[in-house]
Amino acid sequence: MYCQLDSYKKHIQTEVLECIPLRGRWGVVLSDNLLYPEGGGQPSDRGWIDDTMVMDVQKHEGKVYAIVDVPIEKTTVNLKLDWTRRFAHMQLHTGQHLLTALILKNYGWMTVGFHINADVATIDLDTSSVSEAQCREIEELVNSYILQSLPVCDHLVSREKFEELNIRSRGVPDWVEGPIRLIEIAGVDINNCGGTHLRNTAELMMFAIVKKEKMKTKTRIHFVYGDRLLNRFRNYMAKEKSLNEIFQDGAHIERAQEWARDRKEHKRERKKWQAESARQEGLRLAAKHKKWNLEYRKGWDLGMIKNTLRIAVEKSSRANFLLYSELVFAGVIHNHETYNTILQSIRSMGGKGGGKPPMFQGKWTAQVDLSTLHATLASQLQ
Repeated sequence: MYCQLDSYKKHIQTEVLECIPLRGRWGVVLSDNLLYPEGGGQPSDRGWIDDTMVMDVQKHEGKVYAIVDVPIEKTTVNLKLDWTRRFAHMQLHTGQHLLTALILKNYGWMTVGFHINADVATIDLDTSSVSEAQCREIEELVNSYILQSLPVCDHLVSREKFEELNIRSRGVPDWVEGPIRLIEIAGVDINNCGGTHLRNTAELMMFAIVKKEKMKTKTRIHFVYGDRLLNRFRNYMAKEKSLNEIFQDGAHIERAQEWARDRKEHKRERKKWQAESARQEGLRLAAKHKKWNLEYRKGWDLGMIKNTLRIAVEKSSRANFLLYSELVFAGVIHNHETYNTILQSIRSMGGKGGGKPPMFQGKWTAQVDLSTLHATLASQLQ
């Protein structure tokens, strides 16, 4: 493919060989296609055929299709690459080769998975544990090789030559006769790969591990290189600026810890206040000595309503209660027929829930007309 012959080519003139309906869009086959199709852990390129955006590039039945939203009717077209996206993928893919090789050489961990995501790339290592200290060591090691400005080049070899070479490889299917494309980082690694790559490790710019994730017997490493790492740094600096404007003195960690302590204390106090409020409300309801009790409480959550009902029922066990807010509802109805009638009405007005008689509870799945609700339930309780 053209993208493998020259990963730095940004635009060409080419011919449309085929344009067919494909998966709800249009698939365009070009005589020369510099756009990389999805595969090998690397997402597809984006670009433009004249002024039509290429949304995806996929292999289908042995052909490479540029996926567009409208049919391409011209024969000769200009194909342009989304270079920013391509270069980011080249950094991450070349960087993965370097990272994988250095980890294998220095720690003995094989890479068993690789994927480029929207903001980071990941590799899966065949080890159940990677320490924070090891992550820092790996960062320093990779960055030291970036500074060496090592050439990165590709070679095409026959099947026989490939099998003679002692290279790091995930293997090549038996049906592949050749030529087989090898990517070599001078003095560090050689591996078969069909992706797009840089010409020199210096273009990686810089490297960082942003997260590690345990996956049963494996460990997933999330990492970034170059432009994506620079973008992350810029985002962090923007957040730093915002925090400085909020806290002024720059003591972000201390202020955040203080806020977390205050919030925890506030939640404890609020919980105590809610418990006491619910107790008082429950006692007030029971003191009415009414057989049927229907009341609305603005903004109450289910916890407040249930705690209120618990106290009310303890003090007046044969009375019937139905409490609701614009968010939730709960009740205790002892008459079986009325219980079913009330639940049916609540559900018809957007309530979702149920329970075991005589108790029920639930929430409103849509905005409810409180006046109509109250009038309907009041008539049925009477």
